[in-house]
Amino acid sequence: MNEQGAPAQAPAETIAEAPVHVPAESDTEKRGRLPLLLLPLLVIALLMAVFIGTNVLGVLFGVVAPPLPPLPAGMTQIDHTSPAYGVDTWKYLSSADSSGVPTIDACSAVQYIQSNDGVCQLAPLQCGEYRETDDSFSADNSVVARCSGQVAFSIFNMQWWALVMRTPDAQTQLELHREVYWIGTGPQ
Repeated sequence: MNEQGAPAQAPAETIAEAPVHVPAESDTEKRGRLPLLLLPLLVIALLMAVFIGTNVLGVLFGVVAPPLPPLPAGMTQIDHTSPAYGVDTWKYLSSADSSGVPTIDACSAVQYIQSNDGVCQLAPLQCGEYRETDDSFSADNSVVARCSGQVAFSIFNMQWWALVMRTPDAQTQLELHREVYWIGTGPQ
């Protein structure tokens, strides 16, 4: 200590001689390798997340909005019942244009359903199966065809069937039934 009570100062030489840490090349190389090793792991994790996410989203979308059976254009819904989720029955009637003529006839509805993977069994004497009969036969107010099909979506299966009928006023009536099988493929 000096005479005035101030602490003694260290010589300038000792401060200058303090060791300075300079990073070695091995530390720098390790820091550079770490991000390079993480990059493939991050890419793999991202790809797995996308794969799992799309599968989960597909299932969720299938649950929220299951597919509908084929419905020809020009039909107006007149009734809908749903006793359980994914089990539905719809009834449609063909709309009429301004002159009162139906926009779609029963045979065109059958052709539409067949062109959309439906299998149809035509009733006798319907849709091109007309034969010579007596004059008392009328094609009005009769069943034209019964069609069915199935759609596999996501991990589920939906089966449907339709009854195509012709009303006395020559309109087309369509009754669609759908059942979604949430577990399995349903009856074969």
